[in-house]
Amino acid sequence: MSITFGNIIIPGYEDPTVLLLEYLGATYERKVYKSREEFQEEAGKFDYNYINIPYIKDGDRVVARTEPIAYYLCQKFGRKELLGKDQQEIVTLRAVCGQYGDLFWDFEPYVLDPTSPLQNREKVVLYKFHPRLRRLSNCLKDKEFFLGEITFIDFYLASLIKWMKATDEEFLKPYPNLVSFVERVQNIPQVKTYLSSSK
Repeated sequence: MSITFGNIIIPGYEDPTVLLLEYLGATYERKVYKSREEFQEEAGKFDYNYINIPYIKDGDRVVARTEPIAYYLCQKFGRKELLGKDQQEIVTLRAVCGQYGDLFWDFEPYVLDPTSPLQNREKVVLYKFHPRLRRLSNCLKDKEFFLGEITFIDFYLASLIKWMKATDEEFLKPYPNLVSFVERVQNIPQVKTYLSSSK
């Protein structure tokens, strides 16, 4: 049975859940909403108290929000190593997920609301983006992936860092290891095939 994945399209942002679905070899179809408002018009149709976007519908089961979706998919496809191999990795993974969420929710309004005052935008770059990117760079160091071997969060961080670089290359200049990391994720065979396709 095909999984339905629902989300809005954010210009310039390659949806990382799609990359994870491709990596797992999942059969899926996408439900694309033009806006969160359009999604809200349909939200009442779901028999699920926690409905939000993104979401997946797998038969009668619905899972919403980024991290629960990733956990569900990795378990469904028997890839529990993508969730961390031991207690220490699981704890570290949750911490890195927090860094991803903080950076994403700082960056999204920066891109989607370019009318905000320049002074405020410069403060966001200086006091939010760079400290968070510096932490991520220090966490990655010279490893191939954030926990050494690939986990689901690598797809999410690669998409976000790529989006930031596409928005302004200056953001990533102090962090060459993050740039190299994005290239590694993009060259994973399943991801590379997807990115070069017309999907």
